[in-house]
Amino acid sequence: MGGVDTYRGIAYQHAQAVLSALDVLESDEFSAIRVEGADDVIDIELLDTKGRVAIGKQAKVRADEYTWAKADLVGLLRRWAAVDAPDGATFQFVTDGRLGPSGEQVRDALAEAASGCRDSLAALLGEEADGATVRRAARATVVQDPGGTGALLARADRQVMALLPSARSATDAMEQARSAVDALLRLLLDRACRPDAADRVVSRDEICCALGIPPSSTAVRPWAGDVRDRYLAAIAAEAPAAAVPARLKPEADQLAVGVDALLADGVMPAAVAGPTGAGKSTAARELRTAAATQGRVVVVAHAETYIPGRVDALVAEAVSDVLRREIPTLTGRQILADNGTAVVIDGVSEVPEPVRAALAEDLRAPVAAGRGARLILLGRDLAAVRSVLPASSAPSLFRMEPFGRERREALAEAAVDTSADNGAARVVLARAERALGDAAGNPMLLEMTLGLIASGVPFEDRAAVYSAFLDQLAIKTGADGLGVATVVLGACFARLLDDGRRYADPYTWRRLVVEAVRDQSTVIGPIEAAVIDEAARRSGLIVRLGQSETVAAVHDSFADYLAGLALARGAVPFPADVKPGDQERLLFAAQIGGIDRAFAEAVASRLPFTLPRLAPLDQRGFGDGSAEEVSAVLRTVLPPGAPAGADLWRHPDGRVVAFPRSDAGAWLTDDDARGAMASRPWVVGTGGPVDVAVRLWRQWLVAVLRGSGGAGLPRPRSAEEARDAVASHAADVAAEIERLVGAAVPAGHRAAVAAEIGPKGLTGQLLPAPDSLRRDGFDWTVAYTRTEGIDVSVSDGPSVGDVHLSRGTLDSMIGVPASAEAAKRVSKAIDRMAGGRWL
Repeated sequence: MGGVDTYRGIAYQHAQAVLSALDVLESDEFSAIRVEGADDVIDIELLDTKGRVAIGKQAKVRADEYTWAKADLVGLLRRWAAVDAPDGATFQFVTDGRLGPSGEQVRDALAEAASGCRDSLAALLGEEADGATVRRAARATVVQDPGGTGALLARADRQVMALLPSARSATDAMEQARSAVDALLRLLLDRACRPDAADRVVSRDEICCALGIPPSSTAVRPWAGDVRDRYLAAIAAEAPAAAVPARLKPEADQLAVGVDALLADGVMPAAVAGPTGAGKSTAARELRTAAATQGRVVVVAHAETYIPGRVDALVAEAVSDVLRREIPTLTGRQILADNGTAVVIDGVSEVPEPVRAALAEDLRAPVAAGRGARLILLGRDLAAVRSVLPASSAPSLFRMEPFGRERREALAEAAVDTSADNGAARVVLARAERALGDAAGNPMLLEMTLGLIASGVPFEDRAAVYSAFLDQLAIKTGADGLGVATVVLGACFARLLDDGRRYADPYTWRRLVVEAVRDQSTVIGPIEAAVIDEAARRSGLIVRLGQSETVAAVHDSFADYLAGLALARGAVPFPADVKPGDQERLLFAAQIGGIDRAFAEAVASRLPFTLPRLAPLDQRGFGDGSAEEVSAVLRTVLPPGAPAGADLWRHPDGRVVAFPRSDAGAWLTDDDARGAMASRPWVVGTGGPVDVAVRLWRQWLVAVLRGSGGAGLPRPRSAEEARDAVASHAADVAAEIERLVGAAVPAGHRAAVAAEIGPKGLTGQLLPAPDSLRRDGFDWTVAYTRTEGIDVSVSDGPSVGDVHLSRGTLDSMIGVPASAEAAKRVSKAIDRMAGGRWL
């Protein structure tokens, strides 16, 4: 395998070099690139107009079983610090590998240093924070790029397409671009082999010559002109995104708002979250269309097509998708700098954590500058989306509003032919709601279900809806073999989900399909990978994202369904490293194939807040070992000291009653059970062992999260007293939140709950309340945002500028006991993690 890794490393390094060479063409700051740098620590040098190192890069691959540790990275930083480079030069270590825990320490210390705090980096290096070594090392970054060589070369192809003359067809354009990239790659490989450092330099003109383009073709037309106008015209001509407009709920407000609230005046970024199928992508397109009709630009990009360190290319690609022609990367840079533009990045929480970390590094400077395009980030998990923005920022936070009765009826009216029967839509909606239960609040799933009912297609549950929908898709498109393909495709998506993603570059996708066909050949018989891929693409189940070559399911929930199907059918093993993004595939697997004790305990230990959604799917009977199984689940989800055991009793009517206890449980006799009911709390199960365990867990959590009582703060009599009272109350709430999380959540899951709760402090201003709200001639409202620290001031004016700040009366801010407010925030966070409607 050593030889394979060597060739893989060479390919990866030179794919990075190709993209770096293209960077030379798109920036006046660079004059040339050197491959195999003059100093051993640098693989790729971008040279400034004076021939000095402006950016140094080292690109390395790493086998999956190995990680980068602190010792590796600290040694690298020391070698970089010793390089004779100008003071403004920067260094990037780019890898497709994973960082170990100590490696993550180095990455995080470099991120802190970039923000001005070099203490952590100094401690890692054992140097003074103001010393030359630390100051030089602080200009380094660690970039994890798990996409691999294929994704890099695909990006290069598209970037070159934007520079080449117009071709007769898209196919011709791609062929020309690939030939040009191949020529550039050959040039770089040739130069890398030369012993003299001066001979390894490739100038801007030489890069243009290799690509077959004149240097003048690298001049980019300004965004604020013809390109912008054509983009707006193309968007304004699009059909409305949805039959029922999306609605958002600000995190700190009870009133829902339309998507246009994301464009309200203000420069701070926004984060929007909602479960799969909640309509996030549709809302983004709706926002883009509505803005275009007003002459405002909204660009919607797919996080799945992001290459670490190249957010400008991501934005350019989003515009290319609308205009149906490649746009230079520099145009993306111009868009990001445009104050009148909003850039939406969809699917932020659905990419691997290293990719989110790289995106956070890309966005750190523009967010800190407080100018340029407004950033709006979308994803399933608000905490994950929020983590991409700097901790010092105060983004506007929104969640997709649940799809309530009025909007469900509107969707049913739009989806069902009511020409012959005015009540048909309501009848179909009622059937859909009975089948889906709580999942009927998912607009995408509800629309799919309504269509199946209207077509007379039978189904029983959520997984059956997806299965029936795929059957219909195959019939409508004539995609023979899609049924056979589903398990193979599921194995492919399971592999991708193991890496934290649901997408792949075309090279990786072909490899995954070939391997899955080989692995499943004993079950499905002989079949060609090309046949599987063709059926998936012809049906529309597998699509290309935008103008990129990135392969993905038509909606990410289909990737979850197919991966769950493969797990339930035994085509893939249970994931070794369960992550939050695995929740949906595990739920689908449980619905299709059922639950056993091993499955339940694995979910309990790794994704405990998935159990409330898993519980209704557990319809197993109870046996001799059920009390121990319930106890085993409780021991996993409860912190030390909680009653992590359960006694069970079978009621005469057949239902099972459970009683908490501190140690291992057992089955009770009728007499013992009667005595227990008089002295101990108890719950009645309606399903299997997981259902009973979840009910006992909930009972305990409700008791712990009740708060410790007390009273709010007395009403202040001056602005200064009011300011101090708000700050004091916020500090008390923050401390109580920390205490409650420690008391209610096992140590390994406290960070996840804390992230869901969000910042515990607040930054705000006291504003004079309107006359109609004043009491005794004095009262105040508070305009605030949640932050880690606490900073409250007094404003003499009637309002503050940022419309995205939350507002509350002084009484509402300090009149509730701190323990009650803390319990409410912790309960809401856990409830959201559990799928809602649990606590």
